[in-house]
Amino acid sequence: MTADPSKTADPSKTIYIVSLGCAKNRVDSEVLLGLLRTAGYRPVAEPEEAEVVLVNTCGFIEAARTESVDAVLEAAELKRTGRCETLVVAGCMVQRYGADLAAELPEADKLIGTANLAEVVDLMGGQGRLRADPGRSFLYDHTYERNPSLGPHTAYVKVSEGCDRQCAFCAVPGIRGSQQSRPMASIVTEVRQLVAGGVREVNLVAQDLTAYGRDLSPRPGLAGLLRDLRRVDGLDWIRLLYAYPSEADDALIGVLAEGLPVVPYLDVPVQHVDDKVLRIMRRGYRGDDVRRLMDRLRGAVDNIFLRTTLLVGHPGEDEAAFASLVDFCAQAQLDHVGVFAYSPEESTPAFALEAPPSEVALARQQRLLTQQQQISGERLSRLVGATLDVLVDGPSPETDLLAAGRHAGQAPEVDGLVHLADLEDPRPGRLVRAEVEQSAEYDLVARVLPKP
Repeated sequence: MTADPSKTADPSKTIYIVSLGCAKNRVDSEVLLGLLRTAGYRPVAEPEEAEVVLVNTCGFIEAARTESVDAVLEAAELKRTGRCETLVVAGCMVQRYGADLAAELPEADKLIGTANLAEVVDLMGGQGRLRADPGRSFLYDHTYERNPSLGPHTAYVKVSEGCDRQCAFCAVPGIRGSQQSRPMASIVTEVRQLVAGGVREVNLVAQDLTAYGRDLSPRPGLAGLLRDLRRVDGLDWIRLLYAYPSEADDALIGVLAEGLPVVPYLDVPVQHVDDKVLRIMRRGYRGDDVRRLMDRLRGAVDNIFLRTTLLVGHPGEDEAAFASLVDFCAQAQLDHVGVFAYSPEESTPAFALEAPPSEVALARQQRLLTQQQQISGERLSRLVGATLDVLVDGPSPETDLLAAGRHAGQAPEVDGLVHLADLEDPRPGRLVRAEVEQSAEYDLVARVLPKP
């Protein structure tokens, strides 16, 4: 989708976007920058160079909101010390708090919520300051020009917006609205466009990926979408993020078992395994369901890599419940685990319930992270001596002597890297064969093998 340049006050302005929060927010940031670029704004590499700075906020939990406010205030300082003339605040926090946020942040010249992102060019050229319509949602499609931010070879693709689940701790349905799936043809068309532009890895994201298509007629389902994406020529890897535990069914597992381009990787945010806590969370499954799912995935998909997120300190989590979570992590031996401390959120069912003190939640978070660091290191050590396909991301952030890439078990930004030796051309997008020589807690070092 293209913007109307006549609706912006000065289309020659330089712009820099700060994108916070999840991968879905990153997609929104790319859409925003695509709209503004089409209208004539020129992206720059550093915020100090920008006449317009846009902060795309996360409003999911308190820690994310604090980070977002800090980023806004830091950007506001550029109005005093840099070239910045206009500060725009966008995203979930604006959608959630609207007028209150506008009053509390006089530094912000324009504010726009997630429901109104498509109107950003009009907002920039208009007289109004705030657009954050409640009860609405916005979902881009293949007609929107995105400005890639992960490099030319990998991209997130959002397949749906919002969520119909009512988990007790989660504010997302109130921010992003109910489930809204993109038509399958739109997703396939976008992926073809991305591949034509050099993308080799597509990471499918949604708040509830396994609910994809339930609001469409006919219902294609996630497995149906994947089978269509398999036929996109030139696409090496398809990765799945945020599969709801009780909805990872035989059809999905079957597609994973069929192999590339669908990589043996699944992000399943289980949150907890204690039955009492899961009931209070309103998750709709039991701890044994989670354990059986992990066994099914490992039994059906060769060498699968599993990621999850856990939530500690939720109302109802006593010492016994937390101990069951510690035992689960020790037994499940998952490859990647994120752990979050519970944040009481207004307008969620759990807000009225008594939770463990925050210092208890933080201590539990640290204990699980420390345990998982050891597990991750041990699992990576088993790859020493193995030969892997590695997607090159570019020069290594550690040293000019190495390049960096990821194997099939590493999603961009969150799962570590493979540092590559003996790679003459570090340009991103190539798949190379490499032999693993060293491992650490989260990263590998590998030597690129000569082509046969």
